[in-house]
Amino acid sequence: SLLLLILSSHSATAFNKGPIFIQNLGQWQDSVKFVCQSDSKMLWFTSGAVHHFMPSEIKEKTTFLKDTNSIFKRLSQDPELVTEKFSIQYHIISTYFEGASESPRIEVIEKRPEHFNFFIGSDATKWKSGVPSYSSIQYKDIYPGIDLTYYSRNRQIEYDFIIFPGADPSQIKIRYEGIDSLFVEKNGDLHIVSELAEIEESAPISYQLKDGKKQKIGTSFQMIAPDIVTFRLLDSIDHKYPLTIDPTLSYCTYFGTESYQTGRSISFDNAGNLLISGITA
Repeated sequence: SLLLLILSSHSATAFNKGPIFIQNLGQWQDSVKFVCQSDSKMLWFTSGAVHHFMPSEIKEKTTFLKDTNSIFKRLSQDPELVTEKFSIQYHIISTYFEGASESPRIEVIEKRPEHFNFFIGSDATKWKSGVPSYSSIQYKDIYPGIDLTYYSRNRQIEYDFIIFPGADPSQIKIRYEGIDSLFVEKNGDLHIVSELAEIEESAPISYQLKDGKKQKIGTSFQMIAPDIVTFRLLDSIDHKYPLTIDPTLSYCTYFGTESYQTGRSISFDNAGNLLISGITA
């Protein structure tokens, strides 16, 4: 089905500021709570998992995409062309939190000024407008005494586990699906590898705040199964203070064509509105 978003012109620079978290108010399937859009990648957040969508293939059904300079002008005049002319396939790497709460509360943090309109399919009763966006979201008590926050920093997607006093960091166990291999490099970085894409997580930086100052706590990824990692603390911690574990995500896809690189589905229509289009399964 066709997915079409139209933003007012003052929101045109929104995606240049980094990943945006968009709340699901009925424009997507019920299991999806939030979606994060970052460049060509997309993350779906459900109660028990985070799904990383990365483009793996674009199929040209005609020669329409060879004229990439005019695609968005044509699309703004006739949006139905998008379903007739090309399709995009995504590879999915899914992150599950073993032993975690089955229905953690997801809270929003730092609302953004941009709102989004979703016109999906031909049934206008299912269209949504004025959908809010945020800079970060947080899973509350994903494990007992542990919160999980996803946010944007320096145009990257990052996540923090916040372990409150009395909670056990060893509860955290992250399992990956849709991968071919999982390994930790000598420098401490974690590589999540599939045939078509790779996610790299930098060696975690962990700390405790004491009297307003960060005290670094040595931390590393630890493999406990071929598809599961946890965190190993290398230093002792003060159990009177929260502990923050902070890795950083970066992405690499092995798919890239001239059409894809120049034909990203973001442009402006004649009225100066930002137009974003794509294909949903």
